[in-house]
Amino acid sequence: LEELQICSNNYPSVSSTYNCIHNNLKRIYIYNNNITDWTSICNLGHLFPRLETLIASDNPLKTFHSDDNVEICLPKLHTLSVDRVQISEWNDIIALTKLPCLHALRIYSAPLLKAYQKDERFFLLLGYMKDLKKLNGSDITASEREASERRFIRYYSQRDDKPQRYFDLIEKHGNLKPLVDIQIRAPYLTQVRLIYNQTTYDKEIDVRQTVQQFKKYLQETFQLPLNRLRVFHVDDVAFNMGLAGPEELKYPQRVLHTYVDYIA
Repeated sequence: LEELQICSNNYPSVSSTYNCIHNNLKRIYIYNNNITDWTSICNLGHLFPRLETLIASDNPLKTFHSDDNVEICLPKLHTLSVDRVQISEWNDIIALTKLPCLHALRIYSAPLLKAYQKDERFFLLLGYMKDLKKLNGSDITASEREASERRFIRYYSQRDDKPQRYFDLIEKHGNLKPLVDIQIRAPYLTQVRLIYNQTTYDKEIDVRQTVQQFKKYLQETFQLPLNRLRVFHVDDVAFNMGLAGPEELKYPQRVLHTYVDYIA
């Protein structure tokens, strides 16, 4: 037996009987129960030491902390689904980074994440979790990771509650100049000039869209194949002063307002 499904049974907890260990089980589905404490999850690890995949969504888990050492009780867990749980602190996400093999995580809905837009949740989760390779079913590209880590630095540079991960990323990427907070201090819509060969358009664009969405808009505007489009941003003032040249918008999932200092 390598897979066990014990879903929708209203289990409030899982106790561990250490003289009853199953070494073959690799996947457990325990979603839609009433488990509130992470100790129960660790107990599953004690019972099934080769556990690799755990689907524990739809449980009212209030924390990802316990007194157990997850390096010992969950040493092989690489895929974890904890969607629709009740965590409310980033320290719980930090606790997941102690899982030595975790590289795939699914978590959409939790009180912690309600205050953030989708793109904000993405860069914060990637910023905290350096070993994550897949988030909510999507593979994480190298460019997405770099962009998220850089945005993570800028986000926390203006805050007093800097986590240790912020300083780790400063060592990796250096100190980065803060970007304009579009949501608070600048409008979502801004005027830009679009130029292709001899064709020029003055347009109003929404800087909340991603580069990929913007390219699709340009495809329709200039009637060009999407795979031939390369987009560059030029800050006229900085360019004329010799402070900056054209910057390519090459990361598909980055939103426009995070790219440069910027378009507003």
